[in-house]
Amino acid sequence: MSVTRLREIIWIASLLLTAGLGWYVYEIIAVAKAGGAEIDTKEVTRTLQDVEDYSGPKQSLVDTQLIRKTFWDFDWSGRPAPVVVEAPVVAPVESKPVYTPVAEILSIYFMQEDTAHPELSRAFVSYKSSSGVTGEAAELGQVLFPGDSDGAPYDERRPCRLAAPHDNIWVDSITLKDGVTFRFEDDGREAESLKTEEFETELEIPKVDPASARRPGMVSIPRGQLGVAYRPEQTTQIGTDTFQIGSQDAVDLGENYASYLANEVRHRRHRDPQTGKFDGIEIQSVAPGSMAARHGATEGDVIRSINGHPVTSVSEAVTFVKNHQDEYSVWEIVISNRGAERTVTYHSPSDG
Repeated sequence: MSVTRLREIIWIASLLLTAGLGWYVYEIIAVAKAGGAEIDTKEVTRTLQDVEDYSGPKQSLVDTQLIRKTFWDFDWSGRPAPVVVEAPVVAPVESKPVYTPVAEILSIYFMQEDTAHPELSRAFVSYKSSSGVTGEAAELGQVLFPGDSDGAPYDERRPCRLAAPHDNIWVDSITLKDGVTFRFEDDGREAESLKTEEFETELEIPKVDPASARRPGMVSIPRGQLGVAYRPEQTTQIGTDTFQIGSQDAVDLGENYASYLANEVRHRRHRDPQTGKFDGIEIQSVAPGSMAARHGATEGDVIRSINGHPVTSVSEAVTFVKNHQDEYSVWEIVISNRGAERTVTYHSPSDG
């Protein structure tokens, strides 16, 4: 509808309103005269002047739909108003927290599993420079032990949590099969396992032609054939039931084996329950963290033989080792425990 048509409608409405008001006044005067009453026009004028202006809401004589179509849906140029398209409501995407993997915090250099007492297993870790760890732990590393399900240490002397600011991470278990398993206080974060780093197993050396001293190519030789001596000072477990005897431990055992046997290990001769004959050396208990424990001695083990030689007493075993220490560099100990039999191998320190 155009503005001209709207103006005409307003004028017509005004004329009708004026005519209706005139007719209403005429009826009042006519009724008054018919009743014999006289109208005091001055009194009416004063009464009308005393009436206060009405400031409340006023009704429009124009249809609201007409106003909406003229002033809201169209502008004064007559063109349709632009349609406002509301942006669709997008539900917020729940973002998962970002965690730093344990492998980016530390490296594991050493693991030792205690199958009889898992809480005594241990691992030596070295923190990376990007970990944010400071102080002695950053410089020297840290020895960690497994903790309980709430991240508390089994023994206050054996820490199971990482150094700050990563003390919300603790060691759950240490096994040679799975490595070190870490758990977290953060809800919903799954456990992570980490093993010692894998080292290069082969070396490449130049192949030199003796005649021309040229280097036509490279030859790959397995590290195991190079004869490189591995000489840790303390005995180290290098595989399942396999140990490398430390150079310092070898000296201590040779000089103080009687003291270690008396103070760290409780043992006795073992009898065959069927024949009643002595058939081995039974280990009744081992002091945690002792020299014997570091060499894999476990409560309940029964030592049957050393390099194929049966032993039935400690003195017999010591005598055999002393008499053959220059003959053997590898010692295979057959051990039984609760019906299961295994062979534990010890490598003597190399002179190379």
